Amino acid sequence: MPPSAESGITTYAASSMPPIGLSRRWVPSGLTGTLFGFLIGASALAGLSGVLYMGVYGSWSDWDSGGPTTAAEVLEVWESADAVFALYGLAFLVSTVLMLVWSNYAYKAADSRGATMRRWSSGWTVGGWFIPFANVVIPKLVMNEIDRMSSDALVEPIGDRWRDMRRSQVSDWWWGLYVPGSIVLGVTSRFVDDEAGGWLAATAVGLWLITASGILLAIFVRKLGRRLQQPRTF
Repeated sequence: MPPSAESGITTYAASSMPPIGLSRRWVPSGLTGTLFGFLIGASALAGLSGVLYMGVYGSWSDWDSGGPTTAAEVLEVWESADAVFALYGLAFLVSTVLMLVWSNYAYKAADSRGATMRRWSSGWTVGGWFIPFANVVIPKLVMNEIDRMSSDALVEPIGDRWRDMRRSQVSDWWWGLYVPGSIVLGVTSRFVDDEAGGWLAATAVGLWLITASGILLAIFVRKLGRRLQQPRTF
């Protein structure tokens, strides 16, 4: 039976699914491990950047109020914070690329368990991030679907039973921290010349939110990666 699309929702009849043994896909364990490592590394750099920017805020406040701190000392600490932030930006970029690749693999692997009644597809694991405003919602909805389709409680072929599975709470916490953290950093980057003190404090808070969300995402990725990696044979 061919797929049908109604109101943007794609469904597949169970009879249209190929035999599980011939179509089963897996997430490479090496890819999961590499992504996990970069997420932890990027989170650590984000957290350190937040600490340094808060240190800059303290130095700047002391200098601005006529304290003993000199402008040269403020600049020195600020340059150190910017250097660590640049490293975080590089790690974040690599993590983002790896996350797009990993989530595409993960969706295909979860889908190959014989899932039906899917609302999304593997293409949305990438495309969902590039739609303005909708990218605040779509990536999380797609990840929820991967999470539920990969549940260990399901026997393959899973059919539409995955829809009754509950999603992981750690995923909700990841997204709940990532979105406001990204918004704070995006807003503060536009007002760097307006009020140095407020910008520094807000940037530190945004980076700490990103730190927490990155660690939670790393835990979530490792959890799903273990579910969807090919079992070892001895």
